[in-house]
Amino acid sequence: MKRFNKLCKGYIEARYNRLFTVSKEQYEYMLARTEVLREVTIRECAARLAYYDEMIEKEEKSKIRTVYCKVIRQPL
Repeated sequence: MKRFNKLCKGYIEARYNRLFTVSKEQYEYMLARTEVLREVTIRECAARLAYYDEMIEKEEKSKIRTVYCKVIRQPL
């Protein structure tokens, strides 16, 4: 938590305080954690997009069935 707080503090202070520093160890830790966050984000976004694609496909198939049944005048 201490390192995360340093990252948050750094995000704000680094823009305005030129004396703000981060140790090499802290930098390497934050870089590694950022990479993990990036990988998790990519994986979760891809899964969510696949879910949405599946839902769209199901909805389109449902619409096609509805139109087909109306054309041949048969109930679903």
